[in-house]
Amino acid sequence: MLVCNCRGINEKQVKVAVRAGATHWADVHAHFGTEPSCGKCACEIKQAIADDFCQKERTDPSIILGRPVAPMTA
Repeated sequence: MLVCNCRGINEKQVKVAVRAGATHWADVHAHFGTEPSCGKCACEIKQAIADDFCQKERTDPSIILGRPVAPMTA
């Protein structure tokens, strides 16, 4: 399904860009060499970025606020 009608970016492409490191909705566009146009895709792309972050947190609980936590030493 298309996420960005203006630039023809679909759900799978959004996931690819996010997994490649996109952390802002404009980064997703930049990943494909485009720029945002009308902005209607912003919410859906931001949600994909948030979902990816939450998934990473669930699989690696040492990640807090996007940074690995150093082990505590006595």
